[in-house]
Amino acid sequence: MSFLIRFCVLYLLHTTKQNNAMKTNFYTLNSSDSLDFDLLKQYAINLLNTKNKVLGIYILTGIYTGLRYSDLSQLKYSDLQNESVIITETKTSKQREIRISKELQEILKPHNNNGLMFLSNKKTIYTIQQLNRLLKDHLKQLFPNKNISTHSLRKTFGNRVYLKSGKSPHSITLLCNVFNHSSEAITKRYLGITKEEVLNVYDLI
Repeated sequence: MSFLIRFCVLYLLHTTKQNNAMKTNFYTLNSSDSLDFDLLKQYAINLLNTKNKVLGIYILTGIYTGLRYSDLSQLKYSDLQNESVIITETKTSKQREIRISKELQEILKPHNNNGLMFLSNKKTIYTIQQLNRLLKDHLKQLFPNKNISTHSLRKTFGNRVYLKSGKSPHSITLLCNVFNHSSEAITKRYLGITKEEVLNVYDLI
């Protein structure tokens, strides 16, 4: 194979890899929608006394902690009985301390058990594919125009923090750190914050 052909092949492979990375980033940022925190919370609480209790617990833990599926799936019931828990994030390999909401502890107190939290009836950890399917099946009527996945819980957490803080710029800085984003611009896109919303901050002065 001539040098020119080898160069063209390598260039094409490199370009394809970059394009795939861009698609992955776009998917991560935009494919899942944030949901209404209060509606989702009440729906999940209603699941706690049904055969879908584990799904309810997963939803509640997701919207109160903002953790990814890969980290949520490793939690034990004993972790939520403490004021905080230190986890090693699967994606980043970084250690993080998570404050456990007292409200979440109270909601889940009657359902505390031993071992891992998110086990199926077969005593295996729910896969992300299984949870995505369950979330869509259960929530499509409550949120008919939303794209729902496990990542929706993380975005719901972020938007809850943003709204409860009065949409303050400081909350973006904090969430950027919580989500381990490389820039606040990514956090804004992640939360679906538009340029117009950012400019409206100046109207508050």
